[in-house]
Amino acid sequence: MWNLVKRLFYLVVLLHGPGVSAEVGFTRDVLPILSDNCYFCHGPDARQRKGGLRLDIRADALKKKAFVPGDPDASELMVRILHEDPEERMPQQSSERSLSEDQKQTLRRWIAEGAVYEKHWSFVPVKRPDPPLPGLHPVDAFVRARLQEEHLAPAPEAEPMALIRRVSLDLTGLPPTPGEVDRFLADTSPGAYAKLVDRLLASARYGEHMALNWLDAARYADTDGYQNDGPRTMWRWRDWVIEAYNRNLPFDRFTIEQLAGDLLPNAGLAEQIATGFNRNHRYNSEAGIPLDEFLLENAVDRVDTTATLWMGLTLGCARCHDHKYDPFSQEEYYQLIAFFNSVPESGRAVKFGNSEPWVISPTGDQALKLAEHAARIRQAKQVLAKAEADVAGAQAKWEAALSGKPKPVPPVGQGQVHHLPLGTLGPKQKIEMGKPVFEPGVVGRGLRTGGQAKVNLGAAAGFYCQSRFSLAFWLRPDRVDTGVILSNQGGGSKRPGLAVEMKEGRLQFYIITRWIAGVACVETSAPLVAGEWVHVTLTNDGSQSATGMAVYLNGARADTQIRHNTNSNAGGSKGALTFAAGVFGDHFVGMIDELRVWNRTLWADEIAIVSVPETIRQLSAIDRDARTPRQAAALRAAFLEHAAPPRLRKQAKAWFDARLAHEKYLDRLPTTMVMQEMDAPKKTFLRKRGVYNSYGEVVSRGVPGIFPALERDDHPNRLDLARWLVSGAHPLTARVAVNRYWQLYFGGGLVKTAEDFGRQGELPSHPGLLDWLAAEFVASGWDVKAMQKLIVTSATYRQQSHVHPEALARDPANRLLARGPRQRLSAHAIRDQALAVSGLLVEKQGGPSVSPYQPANFWSNLSNMRYKQGKGEALYRRSLYTIWKRTLNPPSMALLDAPEREACRVNLKRTNTPLQALTLLNETLFVESARNLASRMLREGAGDPVHFGFREVLARPPGTAEKILLDAALAEYRANFQADPAAARKLLKTGQSPVDAKLDPVELAAATTLANVLLNLDEAITKP
Repeated sequence: MWNLVKRLFYLVVLLHGPGVSAEVGFTRDVLPILSDNCYFCHGPDARQRKGGLRLDIRADALKKKAFVPGDPDASELMVRILHEDPEERMPQQSSERSLSEDQKQTLRRWIAEGAVYEKHWSFVPVKRPDPPLPGLHPVDAFVRARLQEEHLAPAPEAEPMALIRRVSLDLTGLPPTPGEVDRFLADTSPGAYAKLVDRLLASARYGEHMALNWLDAARYADTDGYQNDGPRTMWRWRDWVIEAYNRNLPFDRFTIEQLAGDLLPNAGLAEQIATGFNRNHRYNSEAGIPLDEFLLENAVDRVDTTATLWMGLTLGCARCHDHKYDPFSQEEYYQLIAFFNSVPESGRAVKFGNSEPWVISPTGDQALKLAEHAARIRQAKQVLAKAEADVAGAQAKWEAALSGKPKPVPPVGQGQVHHLPLGTLGPKQKIEMGKPVFEPGVVGRGLRTGGQAKVNLGAAAGFYCQSRFSLAFWLRPDRVDTGVILSNQGGGSKRPGLAVEMKEGRLQFYIITRWIAGVACVETSAPLVAGEWVHVTLTNDGSQSATGMAVYLNGARADTQIRHNTNSNAGGSKGALTFAAGVFGDHFVGMIDELRVWNRTLWADEIAIVSVPETIRQLSAIDRDARTPRQAAALRAAFLEHAAPPRLRKQAKAWFDARLAHEKYLDRLPTTMVMQEMDAPKKTFLRKRGVYNSYGEVVSRGVPGIFPALERDDHPNRLDLARWLVSGAHPLTARVAVNRYWQLYFGGGLVKTAEDFGRQGELPSHPGLLDWLAAEFVASGWDVKAMQKLIVTSATYRQQSHVHPEALARDPANRLLARGPRQRLSAHAIRDQALAVSGLLVEKQGGPSVSPYQPANFWSNLSNMRYKQGKGEALYRRSLYTIWKRTLNPPSMALLDAPEREACRVNLKRTNTPLQALTLLNETLFVESARNLASRMLREGAGDPVHFGFREVLARPPGTAEKILLDAALAEYRANFQADPAAARKLLKTGQSPVDAKLDPVELAAATTLANVLLNLDEAITKP
């Protein structure tokens, strides 16, 4: 019976198999069958592999006699796929996979022809093929050769008006003006179109338009994502991308700076900002998250995004096990994780702001202002230096009059909010526990406790993690293993506030907003000595981070270790300071003296002054030549602040004010999250089944073995990885990049699956063209603008987009490129076009994201954040600059298929829904744009508003039939509003831009309705 089945099968194949005479190709014909149906159980994943049979490696398959070259009957594969017993037949029924008769025939013929394997096409190094039709533009040579094979003819060139509209939208995201159309039509020179392309590429709009697709792929957003989805500030990275495209930064440098700009020699601010690319991922600020889990999630996102954008691979499939289809092991995946796993980040996001590491990132104008501040500091210091002789003389007279006045040295007074000598209790201070005593201290008497005391010092300063402050005191710990020295923590388990403690010999400085989810703590590296006095100064720079907290001992900054850095919430406590006890921890044993609090961060030179123990009289009694630099500085500061003649005091104050103004300006500057490396790389462990706390073996940094090796294999870093990607030897980087460029213009890549160049991805429609473009990209020096020009100047791009029935039947998706590209405009381009033709568009490049119109309460109904709508020009900026809340995308753009930015997205999405039409007809921005376009139609239309509006929107005049229809529509709208003037007035109130009072409301309302129709025409929202 079984032999009969086989004979019948082979007879069917012989009589009915298509293309029997053609040789079976492994990559084209066989690999898709094996990959889709067999590799899941018999592929690269060793843990999933059944029966010890591996089919993706020829030697392994031959060893198991799955294939016997030249003999299908002896091949186990054919036996199993034709088996009459469903339990023995492959693929198994439980897999929900099955082979068609044609697929079985293909496998049989392939085995008969020798069962030859080929390396997957995208893993083969790029070799520049010769264009098949000499004399043509290289793109056209490949495309037309394929059309000839398919017996199809290319479409004629598009009309000039359609062509300028198409290329303007494709290169800048904005339509041409009628004036630009006229100038293009008037230029009859052979190079007119090339000159047009050059002008568009030189426009600042080009960088904005190109950046948009990169932002989608790079998962850029103005919020963190997850439950809270709090705000972050990353627009400086967005602006870096725009500028990079506009200055035509070569793609290899574009890659290196984003993946590893911080590791470049002499890396500047721009290179650091560029690395924000790999900080664009989601961050979780929830209190209860396991930090190790989300540290892993961060690294996973960086690897997956890097793999998608530069290699077009689904490497994330290897997180939990060996890849089931492509030759990547789980170990190799975690070797890549190791490159991105040593960032000094806490794992929990700051709820409102940027999470570490970040840098202050001034714009160009702000950098100039910073330079002005620095110049004012230098100038003020120079003025004071020139008055040195006057200062020295006046100070000498002052010192001579100091005898008999044993007062403490007046420390830095600016910003001091509390001074507690602690030689006795003040009226607001009280003993709450125990019996502390007053004994001789460093300056007069100090306060000592024996271990069971608690003293309320009555100093409520407000120690908040997001605010600048400084705290200084003399300390003598008699016991250094434990003890709370100072605290203003609130009660309860959250313990918000400040705490200073001894712990195992070291001093710990805490700012807590919520234990343990919101804690910043630094600890001195060196221990304190029991029984010895030390001056302690603690400072906080308001950055909401442990890296902004410092400990100074005896006037010098101490080395510290970060113990906690998860202060994701703004907050702290304004409660009174207590000495020797807190809400948690042992009582302190020892003395404290001369406590002072400032509402700003003291500078290092001020801290050195504060830590001088001598009184003014004692300092003045020391011979000038015998004074230490700190002693001399302390005496000088006290004189200039408190006793100098008015002119000198004013000059000293000017220097202080200049420094303080510079610091306050710095605090207002934007920051951006960046990549940094820890001093010592973290160990990276393979995670069993991908679970964050299921550790496997330690892995070192490396790249998949199927690709060329790294140039440096001894302790490679992200810079080595970035250079490896753009070395020119990597088989995927250039292919993937040019494929996405092609997708921008034709709606789909030469490889349709832009995210997957692996075995499960689509084969290239024009493999020779893809490789020629990739080779050309590398040979050009990775010239991005040159590649755009190469594509859009081809005859393939310039074809008419009219669809002929035969071409539609043969090639409905236009994969053969027998016609020009035609697809709906992106959400951003539709909105920007409406703004541009209406005259509302504000063309201001860069800057913070803006908040245009949005449905009322959209955010507050769905999240814990409120949307604050902008005003004025903020409503009319390009859509690129619209604030992007990751979990609640701008609704009108989301409806129009703008990609979500939860993760990397490289494929275009186009849908058709009634909601899209309702949005374009009714959303505030589109109605307001129609009203402003209508105003232009009436003011500038020279008596023919229909012709003017039609040409503004579509870059061509209306045809006769179109003109008759639209004129009739305008007359009908006019009649309707004449019958209902109140409706006209209501319509004109839409939007915040002013209504032209010189225009008749009825006429303007009628023209607005017509303009709304024009903006909604299929031709208006579709690339011609």
